[in-house]
Amino acid sequence: MQITYDDVSKRFKECKVTGLLGMKQEMKELAKLLYPNEIINYAICGPINKLNYLITSTDKRLIFIHRGFLKSDVFYYPLSEIIFPVVDSGLLLAKISFTHKGKRIEIKNINKVSAEIFVESLIQKTLTEQPVTEVEISHKTISRKTITFNVAGVTKENDQGKDIQKLLQQEGKQYCKENEIDLYNGLTNKEIIEFGDGTSEFEDLYLSDEEVIFIPEPTNPYDENAIKVFLKYGENESPTHIGYVPINKTKELQLILDTKNVSLIDAHYVGGKIKELEYDYETDKDKVVVKELTLGIEISITYTN
Repeated sequence: MQITYDDVSKRFKECKVTGLLGMKQEMKELAKLLYPNEIINYAICGPINKLNYLITSTDKRLIFIHRGFLKSDVFYYPLSEIIFPVVDSGLLLAKISFTHKGKRIEIKNINKVSAEIFVESLIQKTLTEQPVTEVEISHKTISRKTITFNVAGVTKENDQGKDIQKLLQQEGKQYCKENEIDLYNGLTNKEIIEFGDGTSEFEDLYLSDEEVIFIPEPTNPYDENAIKVFLKYGENESPTHIGYVPINKTKELQLILDTKNVSLIDAHYVGGKIKELEYDYETDKDKVVVKELTLGIEISITYTN
């Protein structure tokens, strides 16, 4: 049975893969390359020769994919040819290195947590599908879990009386402009038809740990455990209140924040304006249509026990 993009996306979520900024086309290519019985262990994205690659560890090989308008590249190394995988961690970023046929390969500027899990997937060959991932570093075992939720209250006004939907739209566009992030994945309507899939306006907008702020609100009349969510769009910008942690997640998140064991916060835009393909019976061709959903923020927090 042919593996699909949805299969790859689902498996990435099961493996707690995060931070694959702008890797949608590479994920589609990966779906075409995978063998029917091949199991994805983990994936990262990282620079090789100044190009950004999706690097996927499976139970059989290490697959490298880059899809660009000017250049595309695909290659892989069987796991039997990879030796001495090592992660060299800094404060936030890490370097992965391994030896392939006598040559030392380095992949730099990888998120530290992702790098550690990725190297462990190379060592163990297969990651289990349990919700807890155990990574052995310097003979110490660290258990990590992830909590994921969509910010609540994004259709209402914030604590300054401003429409949150308008704020997310305005601030998102400004953030993309300042950080040179292309709207709609940088795809024209012609390219969307060519690739055969849709894309959202803020497909590539991800926010880092420093740009997501949680502030408890014990005086909240509806929930004494309420936690407000703020986004900080840039170093010189004041935090913007964009909603709340869902009420069914507040106690769990407060406990995580109190223990200060957060390893990674990954936040990205969901919904909003989406360009999709629609068949035009009059012209007998596909066309691109724009649909608008509620704009929101999905947050994933990785923490250690």
